[in-house]
Amino acid sequence: GGIIPKQYKKIKNKTVLEISINIFLKVNRISNLYVVYNSDHEKYVDAIKKKYNQIQFLKGGQTRQLSSLNAINFIYKKKIYKNILIHDAARPIIEKKMIKFLIDNLKSVDGVIPAIKITDSTKYVKNNFIFKNIDRNNLYKAQTPQAFLLDKLKKAYDKFNKNEIKYFTDDSEIFTTAGFKVKVIDGVQDNIKITSKNDFARVKTKLMD
Repeated sequence: GGIIPKQYKKIKNKTVLEISINIFLKVNRISNLYVVYNSDHEKYVDAIKKKYNQIQFLKGGQTRQLSSLNAINFIYKKKIYKNILIHDAARPIIEKKMIKFLIDNLKSVDGVIPAIKITDSTKYVKNNFIFKNIDRNNLYKAQTPQAFLLDKLKKAYDKFNKNEIKYFTDDSEIFTTAGFKVKVIDGVQDNIKITSKNDFARVKTKLMD
C-alpha cells in the first residue's frame, strides 16, 4: 500500500534498503555488495547511491529472478568471486551470525538457505474450499539470504531461458530444479519479509526496540 515502494519506506530515518545494506557492510567476510533495483525507482535510489559510493548499483529485470540473473551475469564476468549470497532488501532484520553461518556452510555444500518449519495445519484451497489437506511435517518457509557457489548458480541459471526463469519464486528453486542440492538450516522468525502494512508495522516495532 502507499505510493512509496516498501524498500524505500523509512524506519529511524533510514530506508528499509539502507538498513539491509548496513547489516551486510558490517560483515567483514562480505567482500563486495551489489544492489539490484527497479529502473522505475531511480528517484528513490539516487540519494542512496550518494551515501554508499563503495557499493555498485545495478538495474534489474522485469521480475525478481530476472533481476538476480542480471546481477549473477555481471558478477560472474569479474571472475574473482567463489561464493554469492542473494538477499531480499525487504527483509531488514537479518543477523550477522546468520550471514557468517551461511558462508561457513558453503565449505561443504553447493547451496544453503535458512527456512522456518511450518507448524500450522496446511491446506490446498480451490475456489475458497479445501481441496486437499497437506502433510506439514516436511514443509518449510524459505527465507533469505540464500547462499551458493557462484559457478554452480551460474550453471543452474544457464539451464533455463529468460521466459522460464521469470516464473521461479526464488534462487533455490532454480538451483534445485537444475539438479543441484540445497541444504536447509534453521531460519529466524524475526527475519520477516515486508509484504503488507502489518509486516511493516512488525518490522518497525522490532527495529525500534
